[in-house]
Amino acid sequence: ILPYCPRCATVLSTHELAQGYKDKKDPAVTIRFAVKSLPAAIGDSDLENTYFIAWTTTPWTLPSNLGLCMGPDVEYVKLKDKADGTNYIFAKARISAYFKNEADYEILWTHKGSEFVGATYEPLFPYFADLADPKVCAEKSGQPCSAGAFRMFNADYVSTEDGTGIVHIAPAFGEEDNKVFRGSGVPNVQPLDAECKFTKEVPDYQGIFVKDADKDIMDRLKKEGKLVKRETVNHQYPHCWRCGSPLIYRGIGSWFVKVADHHDALLKANSQIKWQPGHIKEGRF
Repeated sequence: ILPYCPRCATVLSTHELAQGYKDKKDPAVTIRFAVKSLPAAIGDSDLENTYFIAWTTTPWTLPSNLGLCMGPDVEYVKLKDKADGTNYIFAKARISAYFKNEADYEILWTHKGSEFVGATYEPLFPYFADLADPKVCAEKSGQPCSAGAFRMFNADYVSTEDGTGIVHIAPAFGEEDNKVFRGSGVPNVQPLDAECKFTKEVPDYQGIFVKDADKDIMDRLKKEGKLVKRETVNHQYPHCWRCGSPLIYRGIGSWFVKVADHHDALLKANSQIKWQPGHIKEGRF
């Protein structure tokens, strides 16, 4: 998973990445995922009108969602919204971010994230729904697959500092996401071309640059009753130092020179170079 410039159609290295951070406003959305099954250890088979809720600042990755992730030691509640009777499963520590008054909800039970591994949910979008079948996953990935996509994982990086305590996973677009899925047998899906526009795999947004699709995706999820909350966050986001385009993290093959192995030869050659501007010679180089 590497930072990639859609305009230059190239990856950037770590030191290039450090040159291009800018303040940027992005949408932050909380989405609900209809629960299909919970592990028997939780002891709850009444899943009507029950949803996992997850938070993300990259709505454009939601069509590529393949999993959800909880923190193994985090406490999660099943909570009934008294306003409409909907049941939500999310981190107990995040209740106050979604409900102002205790009278507005009822906690039905509490369980640790480690107890939810293997729980399943309905895909948000239809594009890769066939990956719920382990046989399809094995055929497409060429690896053994004992369980399909659209299920709950655990990872220590999940926190309750923001969001819902449940992370949406699109393994082709995040380093931590990718690690969670490694060895699962579920193939990464990456329906983007070289300019980070959606391909025909996502026909509703084909030809649209991913970040330009955010609004349409959010509007659709709202219309389908899957959008719980919509906000805006202001954060530091990496941009290409060459052209100023916002970077996209994506899984991609690329070659890098192992510069450290040639350190002495590079410094010797550098001593013979006349640099303009001169400060680069003993500075950045």
